[in-house]
Amino acid sequence: MNALDKLCRNCLTIGIELPIDNDWARSSPTEARGVADISRQGYPVKLAEEGNFAAVWQRDVPVFDPIHFGDAGSIFDPFVNYGYLSAITSRIVIGTAGVVLPLRSAIDVAKAAASADVLSGGRIVLGLASGDRKLEYPLYAVNYDERGAIYRRSFVALEKLWRSGDMESMEQGAVILPRSIQPLIPRVVIGGAQQSTSWIARHADAWFVYPGPIEHLAKKVSDWEHERQLIGRSTRGVITALHLDLDRDPDCPLQPFRFGGRMGRNTLTDYLKIMNEVKLSHVAILLRPSQRPPDEVIYELSQYVIPKFHIDVSE
Repeated sequence: MNALDKLCRNCLTIGIELPIDNDWARSSPTEARGVADISRQGYPVKLAEEGNFAAVWQRDVPVFDPIHFGDAGSIFDPFVNYGYLSAITSRIVIGTAGVVLPLRSAIDVAKAAASADVLSGGRIVLGLASGDRKLEYPLYAVNYDERGAIYRRSFVALEKLWRSGDMESMEQGAVILPRSIQPLIPRVVIGGAQQSTSWIARHADAWFVYPGPIEHLAKKVSDWEHERQLIGRSTRGVITALHLDLDRDPDCPLQPFRFGGRMGRNTLTDYLKIMNEVKLSHVAILLRPSQRPPDEVIYELSQYVIPKFHIDVSE
């Protein structure tokens, strides 16, 4: 069983997305709304692991663009953060959602991911994105309009590097070290990545789709299942996110906002059950809109929501 298998069981699994901060809820018009407080990242991650969250996810934002995007994501370099998260946890799966692949050398990504996999004891899931922040591409001397083609080449190259340690352009006998613990680190396509659903289903181990209404998510699952059935591969593996503001009233009804909503824990449980019914495999919860302290919300979820879906991911 690899790290992705621990997330894609027969029942929905629940993760947490970095940064674990509620900066969106406490922002004023004069504050930089997109920059979270990362000064105490370690404690809530350990709290999530103790509470049986299945995974912790981080985003890759190479260059913060406050004018056009206004969101710095997880802030830390994801591969450096892989090492830190590996050191402070022992069971939770660690994923990226996702590394901007066209801006990085496939060889560097292969080596960094393998290193993280060894340091974590085989707990890495590598989410890979094509990127959408136009400002970054000229800074990396990469053509923005070619990002889809670059993504395809690099995505396929990663498997070759992990399988044999070499590529056609490398000297014969050259290898990438260390060898990962997982024979092939699971690769997840983030969003559309400028690719067709057919290509994603044929090449990826899972698909992390953008949040949206249940009908939108169910259609994504259906499309994935159809394409995977055509090639005889597992139909589990559609992942999404949920932006959550957990109300203190357990029965507070859903008050939707973009990518999520405000609701009580009982309403959330019912909502997650619907996600499970449409065969979503995993959901990553983001607490940046939370009116309550994230630690408090993580504890409540671990006590009242996670147990209703919990599968021991250490098994």
